[in-house]
Amino acid sequence: MEGSGSGTGRRSWLKDDFTDLVLSWSLEEILMRICTNTSSKLMEARMRRELDLCSGMHSLVGEIPQSFESVDQYLGSYVFPLLEETRAELASALETVYKAPFAEVTSFNELKGDKLQYHVKVDHWRNRKSDGKEPYRTLPGDVVLLSDLKPETVCYLQRVDRTFTFASVTNTVDDETRESGDNCTPSNFKVKTEKHVEVGDGQSNSLYVLFLMNMTTNKRIWNALSMRRNLKIIKKYYARMTRVRNIVTFALSNATVT
Repeated sequence: MEGSGSGTGRRSWLKDDFTDLVLSWSLEEILMRICTNTSSKLMEARMRRELDLCSGMHSLVGEIPQSFESVDQYLGSYVFPLLEETRAELASALETVYKAPFAEVTSFNELKGDKLQYHVKVDHWRNRKSDGKEPYRTLPGDVVLLSDLKPETVCYLQRVDRTFTFASVTNTVDDETRESGDNCTPSNFKVKTEKHVEVGDGQSNSLYVLFLMNMTTNKRIWNALSMRRNLKIIKKYYARMTRVRNIVTFALSNATVT
């Protein structure tokens, strides 16, 4: 497994879905506060360049205006707050990684024909109950950390000799744990990553998976905001329908006169 997080891939955000975007962030990008201090200027420039949604916006994460010049501007004004909210939740999870639900991986195999997707089996989940919340249960949309050792602090991940990457659960596989009810969580599931993961490179044969957050709701919001990409098609459709309606109305009025 490569050892500097998952931030080296630089895909176009407008062509990838929300999951690919989040998995492309590096550890440094997740831990910084976007557009709140001078150290985030590079992140700001990157987001402005790749999303090109910043006309009329004074900052990436700022006050949303009460009026808008277009639907495109309205939807675009919510993109960066959504990204910042997602980043902040990931950063918070990493800062308390010592109490995150985790399990040791017993099997990790790349899916045939599916690049950057893997079939994962774990022994059993630990730290499933914390802060009075319901016991953790593996679900699609979970963002997890794959690491060669279980980190106790986020500083561990910043060490040059450590290897880790971020992944997202795509679906769980029915197994015997499903028969045990809500007290168990699937130990058999599939994940996608931003880059290729190599296990057993001679340094360590161990691999752990740690739960960070579930971003299903955030992804649904992103998909709703992404309708901006189809605005031109929608506008052309309604313009065409308007012309057809006008033609029909004109024809009917002439028929009535006749």
